[in-house]
Amino acid sequence: MGLKCAHLLAIIFAFGVLGAIILSFFTVTLSKIEPVRDRLTGYPTWHGVFQGFDRQKNDTMGTFIAVIMLVVGVIGLKLVLNPPAKPSLITKFYTVSDDPDDDNQESAISEVSTIGFNLSLVTYALVTSITAIAGVIFDIGKLWSAIGVFHNTIEIIILLLIGSGGRITNVSYFVWVLIYIVSTA
Repeated sequence: MGLKCAHLLAIIFAFGVLGAIILSFFTVTLSKIEPVRDRLTGYPTWHGVFQGFDRQKNDTMGTFIAVIMLVVGVIGLKLVLNPPAKPSLITKFYTVSDDPDDDNQESAISEVSTIGFNLSLVTYALVTSITAIAGVIFDIGKLWSAIGVFHNTIEIIILLLIGSGGRITNVSYFVWVLIYIVSTA
């Protein structure tokens, strides 16, 4: 009974927060910020002019992030494509079955190699590098968002792999990812 009450309170709280967020859209007056034009394309960006902004420092930091993520991605790709020869050095996810009917606890524990998960982390590093380079070239605007969608998709895949013990078990997940990419790109 106590757990059901806690779930009910959590749901009521979540809807209360959602309601407060929706109400805030009606009560807050937003200031109109004139967007800056991109240097390369001339398209409007998603940020305005503000005091103390140095575009050269911003580009330098974006390039630095891109180079670091590219180096990390290349090193990680080398490690993922050439895993250790000793099986004891390969890391694994260990998952325990939630099935209460399973009497044998040993059979309820399964292990999954993290090579697929590590590959998704390497992909994330490489896509982040591409996204940072695109942010420097195109600035943060409409052209950049097409590349940013793939960055967000990789983040979703990583979270799914963490939550599902290292493996994707439902084929419909790929359909939802495709719908997300098509609807936001």
